[in-house]
Amino acid sequence: MLGRGELEVVARGLIDRDGRTDAEVQNLESIGVAVLDWAEVENLLVCEGAVRDVALALHLEAQPVLDKVKERVLKLLATDIDRVAAELAGRDLDRKVREWPWKHQNGAHD
Repeated sequence: MLGRGELEVVARGLIDRDGRTDAEVQNLESIGVAVLDWAEVENLLVCEGAVRDVALALHLEAQPVLDKVKERVLKLLATDIDRVAAELAGRDLDRKVREWPWKHQNGAHD
């Protein structure tokens, strides 16, 4: 029981998906770390719900704003597609290398 004036603090985590597997997400969630559906937290800034809410808060028609944001994001992606593809492939490769069992079953090294 907490004493007078004391607060109970419970730490929680929230991270982006960042290419994590379903098993990794489940493991993180089992220890209290919530994982977003987006690969990058910055994608929250261009998700349809957020854009719609901001447009409405600014008293703008949502659909034209959504269309403009979508057009801009796709244009930026098209100009940077090689870099984006290389980064995604690099993440996958890095993850596979970290998962590699470097030791033989008997504990000997190559």
